[in-house]
Amino acid sequence: MKEFKSNVINVVFGTSIIQLSTIANFIILARILSVDEFGMLRQLLLISQMIFAVIFAAIPVSALYYCSLQKENKCKKHVIVSHTKVCLSIGLLSSILIFLFKDTIALAFGGEYLSYYLISFSIYPLFHILYNFVPTALIALEEVRLIKWYCPIIAVINTVVVAVTALIYDFESVVYAYIISAALSFFIALAVIYFVTKGHSVARDNVGIVSYSKIIKYSWFLALASGIGIIASRYDHMLVSNELGASIFAIYAVGAFQLPIFSVIQTSVNSVIFSKMVQYHNNGDWEAFSQLWKSALNKIAMVCLPISALLVVFSEEFITILFGEVYVEAVWIFVAFSLLAPIRCVSFGYIFKVIGKTHLDVIGAIVLLVLTVVLVTLGLNYYGELGAALGVVLSTYILSFFMMLIIKRQTNNNMKFSSILPMNLFVKFIGFTLIFTSLKFSFVWIFS
Repeated sequence: MKEFKSNVINVVFGTSIIQLSTIANFIILARILSVDEFGMLRQLLLISQMIFAVIFAAIPVSALYYCSLQKENKCKKHVIVSHTKVCLSIGLLSSILIFLFKDTIALAFGGEYLSYYLISFSIYPLFHILYNFVPTALIALEEVRLIKWYCPIIAVINTVVVAVTALIYDFESVVYAYIISAALSFFIALAVIYFVTKGHSVARDNVGIVSYSKIIKYSWFLALASGIGIIASRYDHMLVSNELGASIFAIYAVGAFQLPIFSVIQTSVNSVIFSKMVQYHNNGDWEAFSQLWKSALNKIAMVCLPISALLVVFSEEFITILFGEVYVEAVWIFVAFSLLAPIRCVSFGYIFKVIGKTHLDVIGAIVLLVLTVVLVTLGLNYYGELGAALGVVLSTYILSFFMMLIIKRQTNNNMKFSSILPMNLFVKFIGFTLIFTSLKFSFVWIFS
């Protein structure tokens, strides 16, 4: 248990630092750039994030899965090297495709001007994918201690280069700064992977060999599901960008901004428990499986729900302080997305990854896509950008119920609804929201 907590703390610390650097850039650039320039930059980053989300849902999970099946350290190293090569190959292919189809991509986002910036920015996804893969590699190789050194270095590079450039130079220079900082992080990532995988060579007939065909077989359903899912989860952004323009999209992007506490805590905790859950599933120990799952959810909720409730109550102050009064219109969009807090504690698809039925993720992604296209489009047509946000929230809640039904069936009723999505998550969130609301109005009454 002590080792578990230590590993979680190291992973949370490392990934939080990188996320904080991203947030710092987000805030700094929102204040320095004009609304139109900030909107354009968010469009460029959205394109990269969509590619990153597809790959990052597949390759790192595959690496953790196959490493958990290996007993020898050199076999684990071989798994990481193989997955690194896959990351490089897919990242390079993505960059080439962005460059070749830059005009089509720009048109899809409602801004032909993006085509010019995509000529140079197309290489960014290759760099971004690899340096974000390194923490997963360190977890898989049980080198978690290195995360607390690697992540702060990457964070400082990414923040300082971009922030200093934004303060001194023009918008185009900021775009180049993103590319340069990512390139520096890319080469550091290569050096770290080389250092931790030295001596990875194994005989070709060794049972620890994980072929590229195995990686593709395990990952392609994840990639397909993530590809469909990212279109669904970013459909609202693309629609708002295309229909309402860069200025409104900038406001929507600020409203849709959520502190990455859920992704950081959830990814960190789930990465640490992944191998244990695979073992419990293989042994048919569903009681231990469910207990570990509920324990992970409680740890995530303990940190995330109070912060989310606090930000809902003080949303106007939060948006104004971080981004300035020009983005105050984003407050209600922010509140709408915050209603997802209890659901965001749970990663339903993670169970499919553990039990090796990744094709079920594809079904969930397709359902989400259909729900999102219908509800977000209706929401935008009737209530503008706020309606689009509410469409996302409603789609997510409907999907969650659907995913719970699938999980219960696939685990032969060994996981109950109360284990998959404990109702106390909603009770805690509502409770924290009421407490902070009472405190806010008490302070207003006392000092008025």
